[in-house]
Amino acid sequence: MAERWGNLAEQIREHCKEQDDVLLGFCVGAGSFCKGENYFGSTEDIANTLRGPEDIGRIDKAYDDGFGGADCPPVIVWTRDHVGVHDMYDGANGLRFVPRNPCDMEPEFIGGY
Repeated sequence: MAERWGNLAEQIREHCKEQDDVLLGFCVGAGSFCKGENYFGSTEDIANTLRGPEDIGRIDKAYDDGFGGADCPPVIVWTRDHVGVHDMYDGANGLRFVPRNPCDMEPEFIGGY
């Protein structure tokens, strides 16, 4: 089976580029592990605190986004026009962005159905 790789920072950058959006901040969950090791090496100065765009390099790390256990930390992202939430179904995961303000749209289940 081929491995699939994701990267939270790249997903955020891609969203901002495609949507002409601007990253305002993000928050990463603590106690998240990547292949048995802490995803950041040390989360003391980043976990569970609002981080600004200047810190996006801290989550610029590849992870296996295929099925199985989650291989990256949970994250919430705020942009000028959207909010990004972690989307996971049976371990396959990534970010899903929803509009920041009320609007007409076709809602989808986050996390599969």
